[in-house]
Amino acid sequence: MGNSERGGPRRDKRRTQRSLLDAVHHLFMHDGFEALRVNRIAREAGFSHSSIHRCFGSLDNLLMAYFRSRDFWTWYPQFPEVSVDMGRSDHYRALGVHLVMGLARELVQHPYQRQIIRLNLTSDHPLFARLNAEREAYGERLFAEVDGRFARAGIDLRKVMALLIGGVMMITLHTEKCGPFCGTDIFEFNELNDYEKTVKQLIDMVYDRAARSKG
Repeated sequence: MGNSERGGPRRDKRRTQRSLLDAVHHLFMHDGFEALRVNRIAREAGFSHSSIHRCFGSLDNLLMAYFRSRDFWTWYPQFPEVSVDMGRSDHYRALGVHLVMGLARELVQHPYQRQIIRLNLTSDHPLFARLNAEREAYGERLFAEVDGRFARAGIDLRKVMALLIGGVMMITLHTEKCGPFCGTDIFEFNELNDYEKTVKQLIDMVYDRAARSKG
């Protein structure tokens, strides 16, 4: 690619980091996780292999930076539509729908999201264990704020969300590989919208039951 390593140090480092991350993405999508090696990444980006260590410290740090930048649970919760008004009584009701369907839409629209999930299920590389720990830490912060409210109603919200999120992942991966799941194709626009209506109905039922119990 012939990228220059000259220029202002900070700007140059950011450009180099961006080029290396882009190179990782290209190799990951075209040749798979096994292609993510120092020499191949450097060659794809047009830099010497020492640039990886200079910009990220190690190959593992570069790969972690890449997967963090692409992993749904790392960046999606920061979006404005997810950060709804914390003061609203229905904050977590809306948040649940946004998270489940945000994941569904990302998996449907972006093959790399599906590939990350597959790798998380099949790879023994430590970085996927780290990613999973970060996802769980995010979930733990959310559940800690609402567990008590649902436990009083006899509802295990963690398992409700596990079934919804796990279902979205399974349905998407199954449909991509095998075709429609239970007669539905989540990759079809209208079907995806119908899934959103169903997810909202299920979450509404859980929250309404908790509200009745509180009353």
